[in-house]
Amino acid sequence: MLWSIRMTVRTIDEIFRDFVIDVFRHQGRFILTSLTFAIR
Repeated sequence: MLWSIRMTVRTIDEIFRDFVIDVFRHQGRFILTSLTFAIR
């Protein structure tokens, strides 16, 4: 029981990490530009 919960959490963590990396890969330049304009 505890082991399966741990595996599920690990899977969700990996999926979330892949999703974040994917978003940054596609919109990283746009986010960086927005941040640069926000700082100025």
